[in-house]
Amino acid sequence: QSQADDVDGWIELGARYAMLRRWGEASAAYARAIGLIGGVDPGVTGAWAEATVNANQGVVTQDARLGFEQTLEARPGDPRARYYLALATAQAGDGLAALQQWSDLALESPPGASWVPALRDRIERVADELGVDPAPYLAGPSMMDDEALASIEDMTEEQRAAMIDGMVSNLAARLEDEPEDVAGWLRLANAYRVQGRDTEAAMALDQAALHAPDDPQILSQLVDMLLADWRGGPLPAGLVLALERLVVLVPDDPRALLFLGEEAESSGDVERARRYWSDLQALLEPGSVEYEAVGDRLDSLPAP
Repeated sequence: QSQADDVDGWIELGARYAMLRRWGEASAAYARAIGLIGGVDPGVTGAWAEATVNANQGVVTQDARLGFEQTLEARPGDPRARYYLALATAQAGDGLAALQQWSDLALESPPGASWVPALRDRIERVADELGVDPAPYLAGPSMMDDEALASIEDMTEEQRAAMIDGMVSNLAARLEDEPEDVAGWLRLANAYRVQGRDTEAAMALDQAALHAPDDPQILSQLVDMLLADWRGGPLPAGLVLALERLVVLVPDDPRALLFLGEEAESSGDVERARRYWSDLQALLEPGSVEYEAVGDRLDSLPAP
């Protein structure tokens, strides 16, 4: 039996409970270890968060989400944290964004990785729930069958890169003839993003939004992409347009309210800025850091 201050003992106990699928006890044991460590150990914090999710019938609670975010900050790229944070996104109602996050993980996962079967299953299930084709999201070597993998094993890095470029070019060419294929534009945007071609990725997402103008999930992805590409200064016109379209569909989207308030203030429309930021503050927990920060922005506006 573990000593009260034996970190390794609590970690081992947590692992044993997890093997027995006694998730509540596993979560409690890992929590004791975290308390003794006094900080974030990505392995232990991630294991605690995963046990907490399983103890809650697969729901990513706020505490578990924070644990995965801390894990990812301490260990960038951590596949477990990325998988569950995408699940949290899906459970928050943004299944399409979750599929994109899982697709990114699939692209970066090595063939045979232990998490690949669960990743494939989750992509297929969520795609089925949304009524979309899962194929665009089952990308990368980890999702290939053995025959397809064998065909690229002997390729050099340059040959593999050329093959991927060819696939991306073929998809882009097909979409010129089939521009209403929203899933195709999303797949192309994802491919461009993985290649580091952010401007082209944003253009592909813009095409997806153009052909699904009333789909808030696609608009949300477009906003995320454009915000990631923004380097400060005045908001680009395309981003403002996307935010304005998004806030019509989702009036309580915090990003839209925040940045449209920024744009209104910079253009001298004080009342519009006040309206956006007042709506944003109403969504936040009174007394929270975010609530106070938005309050400071409101106080900085000239009196009516």
